[in-house]
Amino acid sequence: MNQRDPRFFDAYRINVLTGEMEMIARNPGNIVGWQTDHDGKLRAATTYDGVNRSLLYRDTEKEDFQVLATTSFKETIEPLFFTFDNKNLYVASNIGRDKAAIYEYDVKEKKQTTLLYENPTVDVENLLRSDKRKNSGVRSQQSTERRPGGLNLVRSRRRA
Repeated sequence: MNQRDPRFFDAYRINVLTGEMEMIARNPGNIVGWQTDHDGKLRAATTYDGVNRSLLYRDTEKEDFQVLATTSFKETIEPLFFTFDNKNLYVASNIGRDKAAIYEYDVKEKKQTTLLYENPTVDVENLLRSDKRKNSGVRSQQSTERRPGGLNLVRSRRRA
């Protein structure tokens, strides 16, 4: 919401029954995205300065955000959502490669770890999830392969 300053979106926790709002993070002016974990705690953010993007993280809402990674306009790392145990992030990234792919990102080690899905012909930039089943899948638009609807659904391993 941008109640404080129309130029910047701050993060609020809203009680949908009462309408009560609590600001949980103030945007200093460069945050372009916020990310909560599966418990609704605000733990990641993305900043942009016109050229570079940074992925920010914190263990708890009481801590300040720390930079995990910074990329130039040539590379991207985009947080998608937290792993189901809330320990790491799933990200879309093209760091060190031509096409974006889906990785698990280890927030303690500050690096991409497990490659979960890639497509040799197109960027993969989204990950679907089922909180009920605790699994995820990828939907990608195929540029060369013809399938009904152009969709390819692949499920990853089930996470405990």
